[in-house]
Amino acid sequence: MRLFAVELDRFVSRPALRWIAVATLALAASAALLALGPAIPMSESDRAQAVADFEDYRETWLLDHEAEHASCLEGQESERESFPEADWGCEYILEEPKLSDWLWETSFADTGIELVRGVTLGLLFLVLMGAITFVAAEFSTGAIGNWLTFEPRRVRVYLSKLGAAVTVSVFLSALGYTVAVAAAYLPFAILGTTGTVSAQLWAELAAGGGRFALAGGLVAVIGVAFASTA
Repeated sequence: MRLFAVELDRFVSRPALRWIAVATLALAASAALLALGPAIPMSESDRAQAVADFEDYRETWLLDHEAEHASCLEGQESERESFPEADWGCEYILEEPKLSDWLWETSFADTGIELVRGVTLGLLFLVLMGAITFVAAEFSTGAIGNWLTFEPRRVRVYLSKLGAAVTVSVFLSALGYTVAVAAAYLPFAILGTTGTVSAQLWAELAAGGGRFALAGGLVAVIGVAFASTA
């Protein structure tokens, strides 16, 4: 435990790793930029035009949908004489058009998870670089030799470094994911386009955060192993 505490302190005190942590949080915050476009609501003129187009289409649909459905079924049956599995999706013609399909308005409820995922790969890469840098610096500067003189049991030294890297990486991954969620949510909240954000969505985001933190720990294990054998 004493070795682990020392390695943890050495990890967080390295300037390079501090900059990697700053870069991780900055990248997570960039989710706000990804969300800015989808969060902007339609202008009044675009919305009015979309509503007018929808009303015109709906009037046409009310007049023609039954005939179009019958024609579709006839064509489908004709094709099935050659291709028995043919399916033209004629039943969709009977579905009454919805205004929401014409407005194309997005909300955090619709796109929140995808927006957060947009920055997660970059976050994991930075976490990996942090773990590699932590161990590689020991070998490049020769500090590992001095450290093994103080504590000659190599396995204990390795495990303490691994434990410190995994602990910090899990914490940084969880923090980065949380910042990314907050950053992605902020533009929608400011512009009033969050939509109906259900408890299920928050639960899915929380579960995603847990999985991402575990992924950060796994990436740290890979980084330490790579740096130790390189």
